[in-house]
Amino acid sequence: MTSAPSPTQDFNDAVRHSALTGWQIGSLVTPILSVGLWATRRGRGLRGNVNFHLRSAWVGSAVGTATGAGLGYARYSGLPTGDIRVHSTRQQQDALRARRDDYAKIGAFLGAVLGPAIFFTYGPAYNLVLGGSSLGCAIGTVAHVLQPLHSPSSSRDTTPRDAKTV
Repeated sequence: MTSAPSPTQDFNDAVRHSALTGWQIGSLVTPILSVGLWATRRGRGLRGNVNFHLRSAWVGSAVGTATGAGLGYARYSGLPTGDIRVHSTRQQQDALRARRDDYAKIGAFLGAVLGPAIFFTYGPAYNLVLGGSSLGCAIGTVAHVLQPLHSPSSSRDTTPRDAKTV
């Protein structure tokens, strides 16, 4: 028998969702800011540019995660436990949000693996893994957002295959 989640667990879930959203926003915004800063300060070689972009990507993601968690904590700390439970349940049942989070996590994993494999001589390992993870998160999030534009409307049908008539 499954017991109801505790108020602390609901609060933690809500703050975790806020932190995850902050991570995705930080991963999306940081490369744009990094390229803008790079365009104004030229003069480094390719090795310095790749290391700079990867380092700024993971630092921006970390700042986004901390900001999202802090804002989530500030938002949910003053709410009654019933409102937090309702909000946490809605977040858990939102299929589009879950899919976006999954795309971001899968992209982050692939980026963490492929970043060092592609740019292995361009910076320290921690910049390659964390920066690749951040860029992968951004690519996964963008892939989720752009997916409905490229797929036919019939692929968005969420009816199980067993329930469809042939």
